[in-house]
Amino acid sequence: MTSQPVQTWASAEAVSHWREGAARRATVLHDATEQMLDAAGLRPGARVLDLAAGSGDQTVVAARRVGPTGSVLAIDISASMIAAAQEAFRAAGLTNVETLVSDITDLHLEPESFDAAICRLGLMFLPSPEAGLRRIREGLKPGSRLGALVWSSADRNPYMSTVVSIVREMGKMPDPPPTILRAMSLGAPGALERALVAAGFEDVSVRPVPIVRDFASVDETIELLREGSSPQQELLSGLSEGERKEVWQQAARRLQAFRKQDGRVSIPGEALLGTGKRPSR
Repeated sequence: MTSQPVQTWASAEAVSHWREGAARRATVLHDATEQMLDAAGLRPGARVLDLAAGSGDQTVVAARRVGPTGSVLAIDISASMIAAAQEAFRAAGLTNVETLVSDITDLHLEPESFDAAICRLGLMFLPSPEAGLRRIREGLKPGSRLGALVWSSADRNPYMSTVVSIVREMGKMPDPPPTILRAMSLGAPGALERALVAAGFEDVSVRPVPIVRDFASVDETIELLREGSSPQQELLSGLSEGERKEVWQQAARRLQAFRKQDGRVSIPGEALLGTGKRPSR
């Protein structure tokens, strides 16, 4: 992976923001995460590879599912994120998780040593998803499966794409392109399936998974967007104070479309769940 995503996720601010958002992520991504673990075939006693583990939200769920006779290796390119994940594992009382700081495309795993692999919302940030998927496949035992979530297309994810669209319309897109533009890079029809097949997986399937975000009001929605993820902060980094104000005013107007009669806001979104199997001998 290039240095840009590393820098995006490595700062203390990025890690702090990610920690603060853990509870909301757990709610928003709960069903999708469970479906990902099901797709990968996690079971008690399994040895699991968790790629782009971040601060370890889904790692904790996976580790509890495989139980004390199983184990999880959590891998992330950001040492800061892995440090935060280690704290989360200790707080959860887990003793069956190991960690590794590594770029997915540079992984050197013991061949055919994992019973399952998962990757929640990370593959799309790789310059070559196919290369990363090939590394993952090499680490899986024959017949074992990968379950991976990526974001669908921009038009199906207005919570993430609204601010991007406004900045683009203003002619203020940073150069080089910010990390957030990669967030939906595998969302086009067939893109994830092609990457899985090209990497050598078989019995490949990809299906949509709804992701709904609920807020108390448009104001709360904008407040949380303004606090924003590190990729979004990167997107806005070159704007003046006045330009940022314009972005948020426009975003508030556009998000009114998702406001209910009681003032609450419900914004639909969509991820894609891809799964594939390492061929049996």
